[in-house]
Amino acid sequence: MAALMRDYGAMMIADPALSEENLTQLKGQFTEMVTKNGGQVTEVTAMGKRRMSFKIGKHSEGNYLQFKLQMPPAGVVELNRVSSALERVVRLVILSGDALPEPPAPAAAKTDEKEA
Repeated sequence: MAALMRDYGAMMIADPALSEENLTQLKGQFTEMVTKNGGQVTEVTAMGKRRMSFKIGKHSEGNYLQFKLQMPPAGVVELNRVSSALERVVRLVILSGDALPEPPAPAAAKTDEKEA
């Protein structure tokens, strides 16, 4: 009998000092951990570097990554445990269902329209 698969959303805050190459490696590593725990990553959204509203450890900003996952509930506990040991991950939050909001649209360039 196959394990019950549920939808999850994960928000990862990665070290702000990581290069694009290292962020890509971290996404691949997280995807591999999900797969090893019986799940699959259905979508990854890189939200870029953002300032946090409060410091986490020594970090006041971080690279935000949003993942949509399908995996059995037992895999989530193991995923939290394993990812907490990764030095490059500042914070990881996994929520069930579609609890994560849609990522915001990129900020539009501000134009100063003044009529003469």
